[in-house]
Amino acid sequence: DHAGALGLIEGHAFASRSIREGFALVDVGAAGVQVRRDRLPIGRTGADGRVLAQGLRAYDRNQITLDVDDLPRDRVPARREAFVTPAYGAGAVVRFVSAMHEVQESRVRLAAGEAPARGDVLVRARDGARFPVGSAGRVVLNNAEEGDVVRLESAPTCRGAADAAALSRGIVLTCAAAS
Repeated sequence: DHAGALGLIEGHAFASRSIREGFALVDVGAAGVQVRRDRLPIGRTGADGRVLAQGLRAYDRNQITLDVDDLPRDRVPARREAFVTPAYGAGAVVRFVSAMHEVQESRVRLAAGEAPARGDVLVRARDGARFPVGSAGRVVLNNAEEGDVVRLESAPTCRGAADAAALSRGIVLTCAAAS
C-alpha cells in the first residue's frame, strides 16, 4: 500500500506524502534557505527558491520564518516571518518578497567587542529601515548613504555610524548610559 498526494498550487506541481491538516508553498526567491514553521525546521528551498511546508495546523495560525543568514548577499527580505491559516486539506502560498538592492555585508559589535544577540535588529535613523543581526554579528545593509547612523532595537541608546566607510571596517555601537 502506497499513499501520497499530488497537488498543483499557482502552477507549481508537487508530489508528497499524504496531506493531513494544511500545507503551504513557501517562496523565498533564493535556493538553500532554511524555512521553519513555529521555529521547527521544515526544509530548505530548492533550486527554484521554494519549499513545501506540510503539517500546518488547519484553521490555526502557523508562523513561517526564514533564516536570513542563508540568503544571498543581494537579497533583503521584506519580512522575516509570515503567518498562514490554511483550511483543512487546503494549501496557501507564502511569499517572502526578496528585493534586489545595493547591499553591503558587515559585522556589528558593541564597543566592548561582543556581537549583539542573533535576531536583534539594527534600525537606520534616516528611514527606519530594519536590518536583522545574524550569527557572529553578521548584518547586511542596503543603500548606505554618507552620515547614516543605526541604533540597536533592543538597546536604543546603542548607536553607531553605518555609512559605506563604517561598513567596510565593521559597525561599532557605542551605548550611552540610560538617564
